[in-house]
Amino acid sequence: MRHDITSVLKNPLIAYYNIFDSEKIAEFAAIAPAPSKDFYHLLITPTKFKLRWWKITLRNDGAKFHPGESVATYEEFEQDDRMHNEILRVMGHKTLDYCLNICAGKLDYLVRIPNKILVKIIFYLNLEDVINLGTTSRHFNEICNSDSLWREIYVNTTLGQPSRPVEELAKLFGWKKLLFTSKLHLQMQLRRLTLEESDDNENIRTNVSHDPGLYLGKLFVLMSTCILLIIVGYVSCD
Repeated sequence: MRHDITSVLKNPLIAYYNIFDSEKIAEFAAIAPAPSKDFYHLLITPTKFKLRWWKITLRNDGAKFHPGESVATYEEFEQDDRMHNEILRVMGHKTLDYCLNICAGKLDYLVRIPNKILVKIIFYLNLEDVINLGTTSRHFNEICNSDSLWREIYVNTTLGQPSRPVEELAKLFGWKKLLFTSKLHLQMQLRRLTLEESDDNENIRTNVSHDPGLYLGKLFVLMSTCILLIIVGYVSCD
């Protein structure tokens, strides 16, 4: 069994979509539990685990403390209890379990897939599954609540392209809320939006029709043109 993932990184599909960084698989940073304030940094590369730490002191004597570092290959990391204990103490069970899974070749492909591909995959899930997936992490919460995804779901659910009034409502409330809005409530919102647009157009017409300055200006131009034509005609007759 191979203990690094270099063979995975060479996969043309993985390389094309840049799912994994060629230099970094994952990294973590944390401050050690009290009373210590030491800073720890864990870097996982395609072939090694690198744990670094910096001594943090209240006194102005930090210059005499050099950073520490532990480096292990994937195979060595599996047996390195000291690194396990340090990661567990500073970064917790979840980080240690994550490291052991990476070490065993259990890679977290899903969260690394580009968002545009994730949206296409999520589009085919049931609505309940989309909502549940959005609760698993901050990354999936952003994707599963994105307006672009819910617009596609709305079009697929309603089996038709949305009308312009529906597009306007979506700008106000979002496609997700619009999809779960009852048809009766949606009709009420559309009617209200139509009435508001009608009122705005009526206000524009009213403001124009009651603007005396506009008509006086037009009348002045018309009278000036007539006078000019009369003068030109008179001169021509002479």
